[in-house]
Amino acid sequence: EPFMDVIFNGFNGDRFGLHNLLFTVLSGFIPARPDAVAHLRLVYTVVDNKVITDPSSNVQIHYEGNHNWDGPHLYFFIKVEKNVASGKPRHAYVPATVCGFPIFECLVNYILTQVPISGNFLLSAPAAKEGDKWRNNAYSNFNEAFQKAVARALGDDVNPKDFGGGTPRKSFAQMLNVAGYSDELKAAIGGWSLPDKAAMRKYAVITPRMQMQAKADLPGPSYK
Repeated sequence: EPFMDVIFNGFNGDRFGLHNLLFTVLSGFIPARPDAVAHLRLVYTVVDNKVITDPSSNVQIHYEGNHNWDGPHLYFFIKVEKNVASGKPRHAYVPATVCGFPIFECLVNYILTQVPISGNFLLSAPAAKEGDKWRNNAYSNFNEAFQKAVARALGDDVNPKDFGGGTPRKSFAQMLNVAGYSDELKAAIGGWSLPDKAAMRKYAVITPRMQMQAKADLPGPSYK
């Protein structure tokens, strides 16, 4: 619940706040390390107020169900990440809502209202609180931004310096752990390696539907 409290209450509504909120929920619910989230490229157009992602985009928005899931969902093609080898990217799938948070709506609304540059990194930082200018480099200030969100949401209950950019991903791992999911499923969802996995178990593939079902089943905070 403290992590979800940060998501729901740690960010303001200006461009910087919306940017860091999206960075946080993607870091948590993909989940992925900050460097991986920072290097997601978005290639898209908008047609009739609908975000259409190009096949070359690292971020894919699916408004309709398909063989992977029965409704709206997101797909992330991760090339920059620990345990990701050249030529073997990581594939992450996220349902429309996780832990009571509408991540699909959050991402789509961010693109429609903030209009990040197509072909650039999805989460390159805004150049100012107002206007439409963007930086073109991968975002690297998430650690400090997340600490400020912790302080805003949780106040004196914690020391913000005890947390950082890796906290969302680690928090989600704990959520899966509390829910009782297997090590294999947790590893597949979080991109962790299992070096001692038995040979036979290597063929027990965690499908996109299994990833999204686990995320979809996690409860939201009790105050929602």
